[in-house]
Amino acid sequence: MAFKKLLDRFGDPAGVFRATLMDLAQVEGLRKQVAQRILEREFSRDPQKVLKDVESLGARVVIFSDPAYPESLREIHDPPMVLYMKGTAIPGKATFVAIVGSRTSTPYGVKTAESLAQG
Repeated sequence: MAFKKLLDRFGDPAGVFRATLMDLAQVEGLRKQVAQRILEREFSRDPQKVLKDVESLGARVVIFSDPAYPESLREIHDPPMVLYMKGTAIPGKATFVAIVGSRTSTPYGVKTAESLAQG
């Protein structure tokens, strides 16, 4: 939820990175340690490498503030702030079902997901 509060306050990731420590301190629920990491551009993974990896797979990153973010997904209780998308844009008025699972799924899990998706 801190990511959403940052976007609500600063508009987009670039706005977050332009913020001062005092600006960040005013965001409810944002720990001081996290604010400091934002200021120092300290990331758990190299953002440029992640973006390159995503693009090499033919996918793209869509954040919550992006107009391409699915409107119906914005309306759920705790929407993901970042999506990795591949393929065409999701039509606004269509109904969809998503199957979310593990990156290391079992053969049974894959078979069950395929069966559900076909239905």
